[in-house]
Amino acid sequence: MFAILARLGRVATAAAAILLLAACSTVGQVDPNAKPDSGVPVASYGTGPTKVALITAEQSDELATGAPESAFLAAELAGDIVAKAPITLLVWRYDGKAETLKKIEDAVLKSGATLVIGPDDDQAAQSLAGTVGRKGVTVVSLGGASAPNANLFAFGLSGTVEASLMADEMRRRGYRSLALVSDPKSTVSPFASLLATAAVGAGLQVSPVDGSDAAGAAARIATMASVGQQPSAIVFISSPATAAAILKKLRPQGLFSITPAVGISPWAFNKASLAGLGPGWYLAPDTSTIPTFTDRFAKAFGQPSTPDGALVYDLIVLAAALPQLVPGGNAYGPEVLTNSQGFVGVTGKFWFTPDGQVHRNLLPVELSTH
Repeated sequence: MFAILARLGRVATAAAAILLLAACSTVGQVDPNAKPDSGVPVASYGTGPTKVALITAEQSDELATGAPESAFLAAELAGDIVAKAPITLLVWRYDGKAETLKKIEDAVLKSGATLVIGPDDDQAAQSLAGTVGRKGVTVVSLGGASAPNANLFAFGLSGTVEASLMADEMRRRGYRSLALVSDPKSTVSPFASLLATAAVGAGLQVSPVDGSDAAGAAARIATMASVGQQPSAIVFISSPATAAAILKKLRPQGLFSITPAVGISPWAFNKASLAGLGPGWYLAPDTSTIPTFTDRFAKAFGQPSTPDGALVYDLIVLAAALPQLVPGGNAYGPEVLTNSQGFVGVTGKFWFTPDGQVHRNLLPVELSTH
């Protein structure tokens, strides 16, 4: 046990070094006939004895513009890393259908994979835990569901944690009232509710603003100020583009020129879109190299990555490093993943706790005014 943990002390250094390798990749064999509902892997990378399964779902991100296939493309970007490691990475596409997932689960078990990297889909993650996880295969999903007794670990950015940290930071900065901008019909509206609850718990007044129409949102916030309800900050649960459209109408008006704009962690993947949004801030993982990763990704594929792409990349790097650091043992077992020292990747330092959840330090990043 202690020998394993001693070797794990080098994981952060090894992973950081691996991340600095060239962005080019070695494309594996692709079956042109393997459609998502076939249950057949569409790509493979490396030839090592340890099998790792990656299940990707094409997903757009409402908060961070980027390639919908970012998770799939991250495997290609990491191809050279895999080629030098004792693993074989098998990649499946997933269309969100239960019958497709069943085929993939059967194929994963037949492949002998000891680690599954799953999509941001808690229902799929729980299904994987009930099939492959119960048979001793570690499942790490991009979502928030965890069940350590079924070998299921969560790697997604926790909305509850981020909302709590944002509320604490706003209280620390002396804010008293917020205009909370979000689209009530969007898939991220639950996070707006989490943040509103956390902000109220921190003693702040919260005024929800419908952000589905930029002009209407700007008019609503301007009206608040005209009746003596100038917000201390404007919080955007939206993309930087939406925030920019609203701020363009508000900044020339009175105190809005200095009213802080507050964003969310996915903004770290859209750094080029953040120019001129300040003053203000957003939270991002501490010690992360997200801007470097997104630049490399965009250079390789012509589009920036979504957060899922960076998360998958980190997990592939981890999957490649651990068998070299824990030879002959269960490289992806709970005692390895939950070691006290944690790991370092594109998304900064992260560590898993015994409840199967991942944790990252999120710190404020200031927005520029130009």
